[in-house]
Amino acid sequence: MVFVRKVKRKSKKYFVLVHSIRTGKKIIQKSRYIGKELPSKRKLDLLKDEFLEEIKTPIIKKSRRIEEIRRKIIPILKKYK
Repeated sequence: MVFVRKVKRKSKKYFVLVHSIRTGKKIIQKSRYIGKELPSKRKLDLLKDEFLEEIKTPIIKKSRRIEEIRRKIIPILKKYK
C-alpha cells in the first residue's frame, strides 16, 4: 500500500510517497519525492501507480534470474551427487 508522508526538513515541508515491503522479518520502506505541494487527486493516483510499477519490476527480474540460475545449477548438482 502506497501512502503520502509529509516530511519537515529545516523548516520546509515536502511530500513523499512511501511503500512498505516485507523481506523476511524486516520491513523496508521505499520512498519517492513528490514535491513541496501535494498534487491533485488524479495526479497523485497516477504517481502512486507509477511508483508501484517501479518497485515491482526489480522483484520480477530477480525471480526470473533466479530461475535461470536454478536451471543451470540443478543438473550440475545431480551430476556430482
